[in-house]
Parts: sequence; C-alpha cells; structure tokens
Amino acid sequence: MAYIPTINDIRDITPLLSEKLHFDYTNYGFSFLKRRFTFLFQKLSIKKLSQFIDGIHDGSLLDDINYLFPIPTTELFRDPSFWRILRQKINKYHSDKKLVFWLPELSSNEELFSLLIIIQSLNVGEDVKIYLNINNPQSKSDLLSGYLDIKNKELNKSNLKRLDDKLNEDDFILNTEDEYSLKSELLKSLSVLDGNFTEAQPPKNSVFMILFRNTMVNYNLRLQKTVESSFVECLQPDGLLALGIQERISPNSNEYFLFNENESIYKVIK
Repeated sequence: MAYIPTINDIRDITPLLSEKLHFDYTNYGFSFLKRRFTFLFQKLSIKKLSQFIDGIHDGSLLDDINYLFPIPTTELFRDPSFWRILRQKINKYHSDKKLVFWLPELSSNEELFSLLIIIQSLNVGEDVKIYLNINNPQSKSDLLSGYLDIKNKELNKSNLKRLDDKLNEDDFILNTEDEYSLKSELLKSLSVLDGNFTEAQPPKNSVFMILFRNTMVNYNLRLQKTVESSFVECLQPDGLLALGIQERISPNSNEYFLFNENESIYKVIK
C-alpha cells in the first residue's frame, strides 16, 4: 500500500521540488497538492516519504513527477463552444498575420490536438506556429506518436461533431483496429520549448493566444499573479489568454481585461 502524505510531508516536499524543477510548488492550493501527491505516491509505489525525497534529490523521480503531476485533459474539444469561438478567430485573423499560439503546460495531448485539428480543417497551417513546453521524455514520446487515449474514442468523435458536424474524423485521426492517434502530418507547425514555462518562453510580443485552461484553478493567488504577469511579455498587443470557464484573472489586475466572459478569454493590456 502506498504511503499517504501528511500536511508536514507536503511542506517538506514542495520547497525541495521547487528548487529541483525551478517552479514554485509551494503556492499551489493545499487541497490540490494533497490529492496530487497522494496520486503520485500511488502511481510510483512510494512506501515511505524518504523514498520520495531521495528520488527528488538524486533526480531519479523528476521525469515521472513532471509527467504525472499535471492533471491531463481527457478529451478532444473539451468545452466545444470555446473551440468554435477559436475557430472563428483563426479564420478571421490568419490572413492578416502569422498566428502564434503557446501552450505553456502540456498535461496531455488533447488540448494541443484539438487546436491542430482546427488548423487543419481551415487549411491555414502555413500561417500558424505553435509553441509548447515539454519537460519530460514521456510527454515528448506521446506527442511524436500522436497518442490519444482509446478509452475516449467515442467521446472525442461526439465532441468533433458538436464542433462541426461536417468534419470527418478520418481526415485527422488514424482510427483502425491497431491504432488510434493523430495523423503525423498535423504536427508540423510545432516548436517545442524544453523546460517549464517560466524558463522557456516564446519571443517577446509574438503570441496571439496562450491556451492555459483549467490550470490556475489549482494555484493560490500569489502564484496566479506571478504566472499572469510572466505571460504578458510574450503576448502581442491585444493578444489573448484563454483560461478555463470556471477560472478568472486575479482581482484588480491591470494587465488584462475580460474579452469573452462565457469562455474566460482575456485580452492583454499593452
């Protein structure tokens, strides 16, 4: 049976993890940390705290922690109304300038692949560039293989139809008895940034939209403000930050204003 971390354990773990991975784990919400470290201990068969601490110190667990810690998006086109709006904006703006997107935390492939399918459906791949951060080998392997979880095949198909019932999933996805994955030709617009998003970022003033949905809900206010501010320099004037539908920019922010309330899309102030 895996060890269940206590409050004091988490207080010991987070400063060490912050030092080793160069990201502030101390300012996640405590209830989230409790759930996530319990999950990590189960997945990694951690029997005692010292085993986990040693694995952080010697680096043997860092790739696994980077891979398992974020909560994955489990379906393509989660919140189809958001993707319909994004599709309209790509269609409207792509002819004026090269559209640059940034996904700072690739917790799983589905969010990225949803964007790639939209780009392919609009035939605007030459006018789009996508930056994404990957900080572990398993995520990179999943990406390059086009990995999709076969358990969500029917849900993905249903969400695609909700987005646009004229789209055919066979144009984007290899769906056979032996394979269920995104077609490799859809991956050509990607630029991978090695490391976490506070250290490895796109060029200043280059990004049209940052997709950072359903992540800051797990931060406390201090970390949320830090992350919001770190995005500002990368966004173009009038660039957009997309959060999850239950998320909001920190109170009294003077860096963004609400652009679309229903989908929690914000526009940077520059």
